Amino acid sequence: MHFYKWRLPAADDLSARRTAWLYHDSEKRYGSPRIAEQLRKEGWKVSERTVGLLMRKQGLRSYMVRKFKVATTDSNHDLPIAPNLLAQKFQATRPNQKWVASALGYQSPVKFQEQHYRRTSGSV
Repeated sequence: MHFYKWRLPAADDLSARRTAWLYHDSEKRYGSPRIAEQLRKEGWKVSERTVGLLMRKQGLRSYMVRKFKVATTDSNHDLPIAPNLLAQKFQATRPNQKWVASALGYQSPVKFQEQHYRRTSGSV
């Protein structure tokens, strides 16, 4: 327990309410450094640590929003490119003729088998 804690219950309550208001006003993005800076601009004498303790006591935690980054394929490289053996011709004349693979490496002839059996058995 801190020695001077008993001296500032009213100020602590007011700064806690103001901290919560600034937190919600920033759409839950401001953490203790920014809120402490805002409070100091308004004339409050608070430290970043005190604001952090007040926020923790109220269960307030800032949420970082990452900047949007375009994640496209980098086709400007000298690495070997796999040949397109299927060439968009997905129709199979017999079972087990054409296989597909996902990016995870799972291979499956199922889709083409189903197409082949539907066509040969007469079902739609």
